[in-house]
Amino acid sequence: MVDQDTGEYITDLVGVFDLLEKDNTGNIVVVDHKTAAKKPSDSDLDQNLQFSCYGYATRILQELDDRDILLRIDCLVKNKKPVFEQRYTVRTPDNDRKLVKLASDVLNAMDTGVFLPITGWQCGTCQVSSHC
Repeated sequence: MVDQDTGEYITDLVGVFDLLEKDNTGNIVVVDHKTAAKKPSDSDLDQNLQFSCYGYATRILQELDDRDILLRIDCLVKNKKPVFEQRYTVRTPDNDRKLVKLASDVLNAMDTGVFLPITGWQCGTCQVSSHC
């Protein structure tokens, strides 16, 4: 991850895409597959950090510059009668700047010892568990 304003290297971003597709106009669509107890709201999707990481990585890897990145969630909602939800959101270059700033702030907080751990189900596989 690189701060686009200063050129400063922040950290590596490592992950795996579930699926990359092209829509009928040739634009890339990043698809994430999920199961959930309830359908995701628009605000859940718009604020989802995982989608922000996908958008940032796609923009860099595909050299898409200032184009918006289209993301889709394919979600199986585990109701009594399961429901399939397919929803879209976008990520902009402004979302990228916010993500990089957040990553930089969190890493700086960890380095200065003011990192506040939030424990939960993810702790078993957390890359930074040694700081908690």
